[in-house]
Amino acid sequence: MDLVPFLKTIASVTSPLTLIAFIVVAILAALLLVLKSTQGLQKAQELLLKDAALRPGEFVKIVNAVLLVLLAIAAMLFALLAYDYNTNLKKSERQTGLACFADSCTDRDPKDAGCDKGADTITSTIASFPDLGKEFKNLKVEMRYSPRCKASWVKTPQVIGATIYFEDKAGKKHVPLKILDDGINDSHFTNMLSAEIERRACIEYPGKEPQCTGFVKGQI
Repeated sequence: MDLVPFLKTIASVTSPLTLIAFIVVAILAALLLVLKSTQGLQKAQELLLKDAALRPGEFVKIVNAVLLVLLAIAAMLFALLAYDYNTNLKKSERQTGLACFADSCTDRDPKDAGCDKGADTITSTIASFPDLGKEFKNLKVEMRYSPRCKASWVKTPQVIGATIYFEDKAGKKHVPLKILDDGINDSHFTNMLSAEIERRACIEYPGKEPQCTGFVKGQI
């Protein structure tokens, strides 16, 4: 569980009484810790139990026992809050249709995984193979990116016979897609690649030099 998202959303848990109880117990435990580290215990004993017949050290033992109980209760309440947070997070992921994140998205279809919603083009280039005909001119090669899924994919117009893919710094190709005459006249796109990999989007036609975008470094 990531601590920062947890702290940001802890106030919106579905069990506000658990949250209130946790805060109260945590404050009491913190107060006792402060008293133990200063002369506060002695002053508290003089103020609250000045007429009580306690032997030396008994008040400290009582405070220690109470502190342990409070810390145990705080730990249990925190566990309940964490469970509530994770339950709500999984429910939210199901509702938004996300099926993967980062590495687990690699080689998955962005539409099937629900990652295409809210995606942006983070870099692009215009590729041309003019000697192949006018339909091979001014082809927009886009690197699409999903901030929710932390994954990206290559998108181009239908260029029958071309292969679109990602290339990393070592020259390795990832999630290549050869565009076939499949009757789909709309844009074509590759499967996804984790955005943690430094990569560029490329289009390649047999016998021609590949044309690519600039490299994008790691996760955004």
